[in-house]
Amino acid sequence: MSKLRFKVGIDVGNYDTKTQHTSTPSSYKSYEKRNLMLDEYVCYKGMYYSPTNERNNQQVDKTKDNYCLIISLFAVAKEILFQLRQKYPHATDVELQGYIEQIEELSIGVGLPAGYFSQLAESTRNLYLKEWENGFEFEYCGFTFKHKLVTCAVLPQDFTAVAWNDNISTIKDFSKYIIVGIGGGTADAIPVENGTPQVNDCISITKGTTVMFSEIIKTIQHETAKTMEYSVVEAVLLGKPTIVDDARKARIKKLAEEFADKLVDDFIHNGLHFSDNPVVFIGGGALLMRKALEKNPNFVKVEFVEDVNANAKYFAVFCSQ
Repeated sequence: MSKLRFKVGIDVGNYDTKTQHTSTPSSYKSYEKRNLMLDEYVCYKGMYYSPTNERNNQQVDKTKDNYCLIISLFAVAKEILFQLRQKYPHATDVELQGYIEQIEELSIGVGLPAGYFSQLAESTRNLYLKEWENGFEFEYCGFTFKHKLVTCAVLPQDFTAVAWNDNISTIKDFSKYIIVGIGGGTADAIPVENGTPQVNDCISITKGTTVMFSEIIKTIQHETAKTMEYSVVEAVLLGKPTIVDDARKARIKKLAEEFADKLVDDFIHNGLHFSDNPVVFIGGGALLMRKALEKNPNFVKVEFVEDVNANAKYFAVFCSQ
């Protein structure tokens, strides 16, 4: 059998971790033995890990421990399996395992917020290479993965997914614009001029969706004496079916709008001129706040990247170049 190289873009967020086609909650619990009550797990170096919906991880520097490595194992396994199942829709698990074993080399692309990119790019790349470049093995949901990391590209998130995206009209029509990415942990602004990010003017604010959810839940609990989960708040904001009463739904939406307005004010106070430049929004947080952002009077022209996996897709494109 010929050995293959596989490319995975990994967008490690504080809320979700995404690849080109998959998403995993960015929180997990570890176990010395497999928890048979949980369907999804990774076994790595004798420990078992399963994702949770708590979304309580808030890290700017994800190299301080093995957090990003563990969550990246889920990403690698799920993206490989997704693509293999797309290519071989009728393959059995035994056949899929055989296809996995043909993949010897792995190239990954990962991202960092623009405001921390220069500070953390080298340590992030070194963490993955130190752990995986001599080969690594793990189990995911009964499948065994054994690969060697041959390249690891660290890229500025949001900028990578916008600046080369031909589907975005703003980058075709304007030489100067601002990218605003709103994720789980941070909201990042990247001024761009003539295709080049203005590094010294990039801003990262630790006000992502996890902060918004937390503030909403605390307020609702204070006002109604009822507790809520992050996932329920998210469902309300996305218009998904819930059993939440209309009064709390309305309050959640109002609080989310207020949070978005305060976030815009924070950016303006940090020197961004939204009234003079078109803005491209990217990230799941931006889509959650879309209605509030669209009607905020500080913006003249806005455009939204609809694909929440856009960062990971472009990380994969550039990970071996």
